[in-house]
Amino acid sequence: MYERAAHVGHLLRLANATLATAESCTGGLLAHLITEVPGSSDYFLGGVVSYSNAAKMALLGVRESTLAEHGAVSEPTAREMAEGVRARFQSTIGVGITGIAGPGGGTPEKPVGLVYIGVSTPVHTVVRRFVWQTGDRSANKLDSALAALDLIAQEARELMPNDWTPIHVEAHMSPGGVLRPLAFEVHGQRYVVGDVGRQTTDDLGRLHIMVMTPPNRLWELVYDPHTQTWYLAKGPDRTAVV
Repeated sequence: MYERAAHVGHLLRLANATLATAESCTGGLLAHLITEVPGSSDYFLGGVVSYSNAAKMALLGVRESTLAEHGAVSEPTAREMAEGVRARFQSTIGVGITGIAGPGGGTPEKPVGLVYIGVSTPVHTVVRRFVWQTGDRSANKLDSALAALDLIAQEARELMPNDWTPIHVEAHMSPGGVLRPLAFEVHGQRYVVGDVGRQTTDDLGRLHIMVMTPPNRLWELVYDPHTQTWYLAKGPDRTAVV
């Protein structure tokens, strides 16, 4: 299980992402697994064990109306827990876990082993529903924590630059705060930028810049201000127009 937590830490480092957790039925087990990995302070900011409804509202901002309408063990509550802990810790990823660990407390609609796990990122919030069949409290808690690790890993992979290549870029920042690439190197070859086209910012705050180099080659460069790293995303495309 600790190997899985270590793998999650590796992915978080690659994605330059931080993590915060909000746990109810797992009672802090997810945070325990994460912090068993040496160096986890590089990416783990902290966690909240919001066992009561009052704690969910006070510490995570879960709405009273959500709890009244859907209950503590529900998709909307897990969603608000994940989003709330991410906002409180200003982390890249926030996780919310709520469920019925057992052996009591289950109903026909919400049986023992029912767990909702929410994961919030700058891109989206997803919630997954699980029903563990072990009937054992400790096993249900562990299964939930491990499932949360798998979901964190999945979201961390999505936050990584896909097949982007880190490159060296010479750039100039104008007095107005506009970043303009002047030249860049790819596989030892230096390219001088002629024209600069459109610039867009993605959901993670990364700047995408279309540039043209002679003779009529179009490239897409990406600048990540969090790591101060440049990437080559696409290029060259001789037929495209800036």
